[in-house]
Amino acid sequence: MSYQIAKQDGGQFAVTFTGEPDYCRALSMAPESMEPELAEGLWLVLVFAVWSVPDRRAIAVALTAVKDLGGRVRLGVRPCDDPGETTGWCPEVEDGGATPQWLVLRDGRLVDARVGLLPPDELAALLAQHLA
Repeated sequence: MSYQIAKQDGGQFAVTFTGEPDYCRALSMAPESMEPELAEGLWLVLVFAVWSVPDRRAIAVALTAVKDLGGRVRLGVRPCDDPGETTGWCPEVEDGGATPQWLVLRDGRLVDARVGLLPPDELAALLAQHLA
């Protein structure tokens, strides 16, 4: 399990995965619209604040959860500086001003959203209910 978070030219941050399954994707920071790949299948998108150490640690929890499901849920990890950035690409999200944001998308539609740190068992239960 390996990932890095780095500041890019222009001030945005990017996540890079090394040695992770192809169903684990690093998503760009603050896009104007949803990526086409999120419009197919079941996704967990973790939006984390780049300045929050607990948020950064949530990436490991998300990776473990989707790997335990063997790829039946894909993972997207998106850095943010402001939680309100999410409404730019997923307007259904209510901006509560908190992170991390755990978004479950089915074929590009938001079907569940949680905010705050989730223990591994709660995240597993959340994903299991959308696989049923």
